[in-house]
Amino acid sequence: MKKKILLALTLVAMFVCLFAISISAEDMTQYVEFKVQLEGADEYISVYQPNTKNNPELFFSNDFFTKLDKSEKIEDKTKIVKIDLSDAKAVGVSNSYIGVLGAGSSSDFINVTEIKFPNRAGFTTIGQKFCMGWTSLETVDFGCATTIKNNAFNGCTSLKEITVPANVTYIETNLCDGCTGLTKATILGNAELLSSAFKNCTSLTDVSIENVKYISSSAFYGCTSLTSITLPANATKIDSHAFNGAGITSITIPASVTSIGEKAFLDSTVLTSVTFEPNSQLTYVGTSAFSGCTGITGEFDFPNLTEFASSAFYGCTGITSINAPKVKTIGSSAFKNCTGLQKITTTSELKKISDNAFEGCTALTGTFDFINVTEIRNNAFKNCSLVAFGDVNLPNLTYLGGAFYNCAGLTSIVLPEGITGLGGFSGCTGLKSVSLPSTLKELYGNCFDGCTSLENVTFRYDYEKYPEHGSAFTKVGNGAVFNKCSSLKALIFPNSLTHIDNGAFANCTSLETLVLGANFSSVNQVPSIPSTVKSLVLSDTYQIDARLFAWDTNKFTRPTSLVIYYTGTKAQAETLQSINVSCWEVSHSTLVSYKEFTSDEFVRDENVHYMVYGYSKCDAFYNGVHSNTVTTYGFEGADYFTAYQSTTGCDRCIDKDVVDLANALFTYKGFSTDGNSIVY
Repeated sequence: MKKKILLALTLVAMFVCLFAISISAEDMTQYVEFKVQLEGADEYISVYQPNTKNNPELFFSNDFFTKLDKSEKIEDKTKIVKIDLSDAKAVGVSNSYIGVLGAGSSSDFINVTEIKFPNRAGFTTIGQKFCMGWTSLETVDFGCATTIKNNAFNGCTSLKEITVPANVTYIETNLCDGCTGLTKATILGNAELLSSAFKNCTSLTDVSIENVKYISSSAFYGCTSLTSITLPANATKIDSHAFNGAGITSITIPASVTSIGEKAFLDSTVLTSVTFEPNSQLTYVGTSAFSGCTGITGEFDFPNLTEFASSAFYGCTGITSINAPKVKTIGSSAFKNCTGLQKITTTSELKKISDNAFEGCTALTGTFDFINVTEIRNNAFKNCSLVAFGDVNLPNLTYLGGAFYNCAGLTSIVLPEGITGLGGFSGCTGLKSVSLPSTLKELYGNCFDGCTSLENVTFRYDYEKYPEHGSAFTKVGNGAVFNKCSSLKALIFPNSLTHIDNGAFANCTSLETLVLGANFSSVNQVPSIPSTVKSLVLSDTYQIDARLFAWDTNKFTRPTSLVIYYTGTKAQAETLQSINVSCWEVSHSTLVSYKEFTSDEFVRDENVHYMVYGYSKCDAFYNGVHSNTVTTYGFEGADYFTAYQSTTGCDRCIDKDVVDLANALFTYKGFSTDGNSIVY
C-alpha cells in the first residue's frame, strides 16, 4: 500500500513540473524582439516583449525583458534613451509581423530622445498617443508606416524637426499638437493634415507641404512664429481655424481651393496680403474666415463664389473692392465695419442679404442688383449713406427688415405682394416715395423716423384677396413711425386700419390730410397727430377720442382749422353735440359721465350709445370741436355712398369702391388714382 502511495505522489510531482515547464515555454513562444539603448550605455541591447494576445500589435505598456527566459526585466523604463524598432522581429505572433504599435506611457518614456519605427513588410500603423508626452524626444524615423493615429507626438516639446515620408498616406488628429520646440515640419506625401496637426507649435517657422490637398481644422492654429507658408498648387480646402492666431503675414490661395472654413484666419492682424490666384475655384468663404484681419488691403475677385458666410470679412478695413458675380448669399455681418470698402459688384444671382451684412461700410458707393433678392435682413445697409440706391424695386422680396437705416441715397422703394412686416427706413433722408403691398399687416417702431424728404406713402389694394378692405393692414404700432417726416402732406390708410399707437405722427410738420379708414377703432396713449392737420377722416364706428389731438404734448389744445369727417349717423352726431361734457368717444352702448378726471361716480343712460368722459384739460378741445372752425359731417343708411360722393368738401377716402369714387372725391385736393392705388 505504501509503495502505491509513494508512486502516485511521484507521478503527481512529475506532472506538475512538466506542466510548469510547458507553461513557461508557451509564454515565450509569442514575443517581439527589438533594441533599446539605456542611459549611460554606448550600444543598443536586445529586449523581448511578450505578446500573449496572438495578434500583430505591439503594446508598449507591457513588460520589457533583456533575456528570453524573462530572468532579467527592465524595471525602470525611464532609463531608456533610444528605441530602435527598425528590425523588430515577431516570433509566434499571427502572420509573424508587427502591424500596429499601440499606445505608450508618457511617464515611462520621458527620457527617450530617438525612436526608429519598423522598416519591414507588414508594418502599417503608429498607434494613438504612441509618443504622447515624450518630452525628451528629438528624432523620429517613421520607417515604412502608412498611418499615424491621433495624438502620436502630442506634447513632444523637445522635437525640433519632423519629416513625414511619402509612404504615410493618412495622418489623424493632433499629430504634433503642443510641440513648442518644433521649428521645421515636412510632409512629403499627400496625406491630409487632419485637425490640430501642428496646433500651438509656437516655434514653427518652416513648413513644407507640397502635395497636401486638405488643410484641416486648426492645422496651424496658434503657430505664432509661422510668418509664411506656400500652399500646394493642388490644395482643395482650408478648413476652420486652420491659421487662426498664426503669424502669417502673407499668403497665396491657389485657384484649386474651393472653400475656406470658419475662422480660418480669424484675428490675424499681422496678415497684410492675401492673394487669390486667377480663375479661382473658390465657392465658399466660411463664418469669420478673415474676421478682424485689419491689415489686408486691395481688390478681390471671386468669379465662382456662391456664399459669403457670417462675418466672413468683418472689420477688414483695408478692403476696397469685391467682385462676386455668382454670389447667392451674403451672411450676417459679412462685411460689417469694412470702412474702406468702396464697391461690391453682384448680379441677379444674389438671393439673400443677411443682418448687418454691410453695416458701417461708410465708404460704400457701389450698386446692387436686387431683381431676384428674396430677403434683406435688419441693418443690412445701416449707415451706408453714400450708396446711390436710387429707385429700388424688389419684385421677388419675401422679407424686409430694418435694412436701410440712415441710407440717404435711397429715393424710392416698391415692395411686392407677400411682404407682411416691415422693419423700416429710419434716417433715409433722401427717401421720397414708398409703395406698400396689400399683404402688409403693420408699421411699427421707427419705421420712417427722420425721413425728412418723404412725400408719398401708398398702400396698394388687392380687392380679390381682401374684398372687404382691399388690404391686410391693421395697425400703426408703437414707436415714432412717421416722426420728423416733415415733407409728408397726406397719409391715406386702408379701410382695414384699426389701431394707431402713441407717437406715430410726431413732428410731421406739413401733414394736412389724415385718413384713418372705415374700421379705425382705437388709439393707445397719444398718437401725436400734428396741429397742422386740416382734414381728418374717421371711421364709421369710431367717435372722437381726445387723445388724437394731444399734438405732441400731454396737454390738449384747441385746434384752429380742423375738419372732422365723421361717418356715423346724423342722430349719433347730434347726440354727441348735445352732450355738455368736455371729451367724448364711442364705446359699447353705455353713457358714462365723469365729474372729474379722478372721479368714480358714474351716471348711466342706456338710450345713448356712447361713452362720454371729461376733465378740465379737455375744455379747450371741446370748445374747438363745437365752434365754427370745426365741422362734423354725417351720413346714414343706404344713401351713404350717394351722399358721400355729393357732399362738398368731404374727403372720406378709403373704401372697397375707392377705384370708382376716387376721381370725384379727390379732384379738389389734388388726388388721383391709377386704378390700384391713390396717389397724392
